[in-house]
This record gives sequence, structure tokens and C-alpha cells, in this order.
Amino acid sequence: MSADLDGAALIEKLPAEQRRLFYRDQTPRSLAELGRWARGLDPSVIVELGTLSGLSLRAWLAAAPGARVAAVDLSFEALHRSRSQAPLDLSRVTLIEQEICSVELARLWGPADRVLLFVDAHDSREAPIMSHVLEHAWPALPPGSLLVVDDLWFSPTPLGEGRTREFVERRLVHELDPLQGFEGAHASYHAGGAFVGFREVVPLLRWVNHRGLALDAGGKAVALVKAASSEPVPAATATGAIRYHPFGPCGLAPLAPELAAGPAAALCSLATAAFASGAIGQAGALLEQALALAICRCREGELEAALPLLEGAGSLPFAEVLRQAVRSRLRLEPPPIAAPEAPALAPLAAREQPPSLTLFALPKAFRGHTALIQRNAIRSWTLLQPRPEILLLGDEEGTAELARELGCRHLPEVERTASGVPRVDRIFALAEAHGRHAFLAYVNADIVLGDDFTAAFARTRAELEEFLMVGRRWDVALEAPLDFAEPGWHRSLCERVRREGVLHAVTGIDYFVFPKGFYGADLPAFAIGRTAWDNWLVYHPVSRGKPVVDATAAVFAIHQNHDYGHAGGVDAVFSGPDAARNRKLAGPLAGCGFCGFTSNATWELTASALQPRPLDG
Repeated sequence: MSADLDGAALIEKLPAEQRRLFYRDQTPRSLAELGRWARGLDPSVIVELGTLSGLSLRAWLAAAPGARVAAVDLSFEALHRSRSQAPLDLSRVTLIEQEICSVELARLWGPADRVLLFVDAHDSREAPIMSHVLEHAWPALPPGSLLVVDDLWFSPTPLGEGRTREFVERRLVHELDPLQGFEGAHASYHAGGAFVGFREVVPLLRWVNHRGLALDAGGKAVALVKAASSEPVPAATATGAIRYHPFGPCGLAPLAPELAAGPAAALCSLATAAFASGAIGQAGALLEQALALAICRCREGELEAALPLLEGAGSLPFAEVLRQAVRSRLRLEPPPIAAPEAPALAPLAAREQPPSLTLFALPKAFRGHTALIQRNAIRSWTLLQPRPEILLLGDEEGTAELARELGCRHLPEVERTASGVPRVDRIFALAEAHGRHAFLAYVNADIVLGDDFTAAFARTRAELEEFLMVGRRWDVALEAPLDFAEPGWHRSLCERVRREGVLHAVTGIDYFVFPKGFYGADLPAFAIGRTAWDNWLVYHPVSRGKPVVDATAAVFAIHQNHDYGHAGGVDAVFSGPDAARNRKLAGPLAGCGFCGFTSNATWELTASALQPRPLDG
């Protein structure tokens, strides 16, 4: 049983029973992470504090089949309801239904046990659960045991008022239910950066910082190993409060009592009348009130009542998100592609949701080393947050099978040149015709990407309406499958590539992000994988004054080294008949010299800013 795959299915099933639009107590990635920690420890006892619908409980049972499990919660009603949607064998589980702080946790294991203690319950003033765990359970844990705390998000940079709001709006909201209020805190970490979470983040980080302990930070949880005593290195802890409510990111004022008391549809009628009379500002305010009321209806599970409000709320970004979710839950249209997690960066305007992207590629035949590096690359794309729609084009060996395995769309029919090489113009036309989103990204099928890619796109999209985003790549030899279950896999891989790899020259470009219609009918019938076509894609918009963004400083794109046997060798790529034809089709670019490279981009995206730069870069 795979916790990752089962988690994705459960997260789709469980909200329907509760008439919830969003269910983000766990995500497929976070469940895979819990499973990795459990498999690494191989615990004899697992103690879970806070169970809800039992997603994490199912992960423990799958990853540690020999462990005894104890679950402690005030109520297991949600767990039992979930079993009607997803059967669950509780024969290895002891359910302890009482206040967590009243349980003597140390009695649940013995001195010879390997214990995984999981805290997924939140502190309140009346129930300081984290302090109870640290004071009474941690000292009694046998050496080598693991404490895992859920709903803690790591920021690599310190958080002040502005950065905290940005972090919450760009990341936390999309990993929680955006219709539910959130009150929490952030606390500095002695090794750098900060953690954001619920109230319990403050006592935990003060305790960790005072002892100089190291936290293993995952996507939305942290782990701490019980080790032999060491000399502490005390550090001060800077803290701050966080408050989020669903009206805030939409820029909504509090709901006016006289409007809230009236019939729901009246808000939309009033807005229509105001608009017709020329009172545009008043109409907009009324529509926002309608959206506020729709949020409340959705939160109560009154989806049929919410839909007319959302239909009348126009093009407000959050209204569109809710419209899609409500119509999907009511089975009025196919459900949207799941996007369980969002990038940690990308400071969009507060009212805008992370934009969606269709990523497309043309893999080579899945044989030998090529199969390995393409699986590495395409698997990394499926983990991008928000997950893009992925189109795999062509009928090469293994493409259809991998598309089915990873939940990608497969378009087998691709037009080719006379010599049998796929045509760039037809590949791009397929993506434009079949892609569901307004922006497309062509990526070579050997390029490994992380969330900095989607974050860079979101940041650029927030400031420019039309653009091409490109960047240089890092070349490295990879001879083994990547371990995507490893928390922080992309960060670790980037560190390795910095040591072992080489930043490619400005001439090599392996990803292109652009809106539909960007090239129109101008794109020539280039042979893909031969010279000039990629440089033309940059040269053409530059020559027409369109923004071209060099995202090298913001996107760590990793190219896995390979030979050119698929194309008949390096000479065929740069000097063969299709290469000569590409040069002819490139027109003025062919005699331009140093043109069509990332150095010719007219904008530059860095970690801190998107800014214009001279053409000579």
C-alpha cells in the first residue's frame, strides 16, 4: 500500500461526505513524508495526538505494519464517519477518547520501544498540549525515538510583519482550508529562518532554541530525534502573531448586517441595479459583499445557496476559485486538477490566486539512461506546487505508460518533418489547443524542476500581462533515480549540483513559459532538438519589443547530462539536414551573431525583484 497514492484518493473522497470544498489537513506530499519518517524509524509504537478523519493514521498503518498504534483525541466521530468513505482496519489501534493533557503519555510505551510520537493537535489557552508533551512525554521517550509535529511551515528568511503576511498568503492559505479562519504565530529558529504555525509553534521553538536542537523540516511538519544529551547552545526566540480570515485575502470589508439579513440573491440584484445606474464602485462593493456571504454559505456546506452568489460575483479572483470548487462538488462540471500545495515564494497581490500553468514536453523513447533521467524530470514536475497540468506529447516508447502512471495527459499524434523529426510549430499548436490554462510552459524532458519554477512564474505573472520566461540550466551527471520522498530533496539536489555541476552558457535554453497566442502564426516549422529553434523563440519576441524575462537567478533548473544518440550524434544536431533547414527558417536570426540567448532578455528576475535590464544584459 502506498500512503502517497492512497492519500491522494482519500483527499478527493473525504470532503464530499462533509460537503466541504477543501480538505487540506494533509496532502499527498505530507502523507508521503510521514510515511518516510515512519519507515526510517521502523517504530514499535506510534502515538498520535489528534486524529480528525484519520489520514495520518492511515499513513502510519501503511508505513509501519508492525507497530502498535495509540490515538488520543477528544472525539473520534470524524474518524468513524470517514470509514464509510474509506474502510479502515483499526485492529492495531487503541483509541483513547479524552483530553490529551490528561493522558499520561509515557505509559503508552516501554523503555525498549522505538517510539514515534506525532502531535497533530493544536494548543489553546485551556489546553497547552505542546508544553504537556515537552514536559512529560519527551523526557520519557527512549533514545532514538522521534517526535513529529504537524502544521509547522519553515521560512528560510526571518519574518517581520510584511514578510509574515506574504508567507501566509502565498503558502499557508493554500495548504489549509481557505474558508476557515486561522490564528497562529511565527517564531525564529536558532539555525536561521523561522517557523510558522498554530499557537504551539512558540513553546516548541523556545524549547528547541534554548537547547540548540536541530529540527528536520519537511513540507508542513518537523521531526526531532531523541538523542543522547549534548551541550546546549541557547538562543533567543523572536515571536509574532498571525491572523487570517477568508475575507481578508479577497480585500473584503466586514459583512454589513443589513445586507447579511436580507435574501442572499438580493445582493446580486442590488449590484446589478447599481451598475446599470453608473454607480460602479457601489456595484463592486455589493458584489464583494455577495462573495463574503457566499463564503459563509460554503463554510456551512450550503453549496446550492452559495452558487448563485458566486455566479453573480463577477470576475473577482476568489469567486472564480469558489465557483469551480462548488460546481465540482455539485457535479456540475468535471473537478479541477488537484493542486494541494502552493509555492513558498511569489509575492502576488493579496486578491490574486496563484496562476495556473500547462506544462508540455516531448519525451524521447524510455530506454536505458534516457528512461532514468526522463522519469526523474517528469516526476519532479508532478510535485510542483501548485501542480501544473502536464501534457506528454508523441508516441515514443514508454510515453503513454508513464503518462498513465503519473496522471499526465498524453497526446500521441505529432506532425514531423520529412526526415521524421517532430515539428516545433505543431508541438506548440497541440499545447495551445489542448492545454486548459492561459499560460504554457515547454520544458525539455530531461530538466528537473522544483517549486522555485512555479514561484518564479507566479511572481512574473503578477507584474507582467504578457511575457516569455526563460533561464539558463545547470548541467550535472545523474546516474540514479531521485528520492522524491526525501523531505527537502530539491534543496539537497541543488546543493549537490552546485558542487558537481556547471552553469551552462547563455546559449542553452531548456524551458519557455509564455501565454497562449504569444507566437501566433509566426512560429516556423522547426525540427525540434536541432539548432536555432530555441534561440528563435527568444529572438522573435525581443525583436518585437515584448518582455522576455531571464529567470536564471530565481530558477535552479537542472539538466541531466546525456549523449545525442537519439538525434544521430552531435553533428546531426548542429550540422545535419534538419539543422540546415532550421537555420534557413530562422531568417534574420541566422546572421545575427549573439542573438536569441538568455543574455538578450529584456527583464531579469532575481530572488528579490523583477526589473528591466539593458538588451546587452
